[in-house]
Amino acid sequence: MTGLVAWALLWYAAGMVGHSVMEVLTRAFYAQHDTRTPVIIGAIAMGLNVTFSFTFASLFEKIGWLPMELGIGELPCYGIGGHSLIYYHAQTAERHK
Repeated sequence: MTGLVAWALLWYAAGMVGHSVMEVLTRAFYAQHDTRTPVIIGAIAMGLNVTFSFTFASLFEKIGWLPMELGIGELPCYGIGGHSLIYYHAQTAERHK
């Protein structure tokens, strides 16, 4: 049981790092008076979260890791790290224009 808790906390911590980076970068866009980019990226991130939630929940259910309802509720947190990379890329692309 302890191993399962450790595994869950590992991925939760990774998701929290990604979420923190995303929050900082969003505020950087707003500080530059760019309100459009965070909204567009947020919409894309939401779509990816839904897609990944259903995909991973189905996969986890097939291999017996998590029931469907737990996977859908928790997995969006893990995808936030990837979304932070999108924010970072957009931020650096704006600087180089």
